[in-house]
Amino acid sequence: MKIFFIFCIIAVAFCSCLNQKYLAKHQVVFKVEPTGNGKGEIKAYNTGNNKLRITVIDSNSLLLIQKTDTGSKNFVLPTVVQSSFKTTERYAQLAVSGKYYFPEILYPRVGDENSNNFFVLPDKLRYSENNIVVQLLTTPLKIRPAFRTPRLKDSLQTLATAELNVGVAAGLKRTWSVFKARPTEDDPKNLNYVSLSASGFFTIGGTNVKSITTTNYLMYDKTEPVASIGINFLFGWHNINIGGSIGKDHLLVPSLASRWLFDGRLWYGLTLAYDIWK
Repeated sequence: MKIFFIFCIIAVAFCSCLNQKYLAKHQVVFKVEPTGNGKGEIKAYNTGNNKLRITVIDSNSLLLIQKTDTGSKNFVLPTVVQSSFKTTERYAQLAVSGKYYFPEILYPRVGDENSNNFFVLPDKLRYSENNIVVQLLTTPLKIRPAFRTPRLKDSLQTLATAELNVGVAAGLKRTWSVFKARPTEDDPKNLNYVSLSASGFFTIGGTNVKSITTTNYLMYDKTEPVASIGINFLFGWHNINIGGSIGKDHLLVPSLASRWLFDGRLWYGLTLAYDIWK
């Protein structure tokens, strides 16, 4: 009961910031600020020791960023990257939008007297996000702990089983994203992200019911349909996830369910999952 209560507190705190992105500490973004007469300057803003709540729009490999924090947190240490240049084409649009952006790939220009040549352009931008996730999953490996009752512990020790099953999971996911200013041929993606998720799942599959696990009610081993419920804790790379699970099996054959010793008993498993919605 105590574990369930703690889980509820964590879930409520997590849900309070769902679908909100947070720019990590010590990140640099840029902004075009008009100075009049069709000219402007580019400033670089740093998050410093703050994690700022933002919105992000991916526009042709350019991230448009808007700060949504209403508290005292703000960008610090603005640095002029380029001053007194004509705001044409995309820079004119950025000036009108008033949004921050990343990356800045044109400035500073070597030999340009208006360029801040001492400013080093950052290669990456890091931000995180909490959201709800729905996944397709399978648990190909289950570990069933040994029985501790004197009558069964010698004959039913810890058992590892490979099973075929498929199902769905829904839960909460924390994602850490890295946007690269300059993709390479070896890794052409602009955006890479990893994640941690916790979810509840439901699967249907088959399990091997043995004579010994029914206290010899069955005369021979056979495969029976089974439904499983439980929770997952997964590590993700893009939409692919792997991790551990804790669950319970329930045979879908009523005449055997009451005699199968593993029915409703906890097991531990290896889980593979794929995000289908988040």
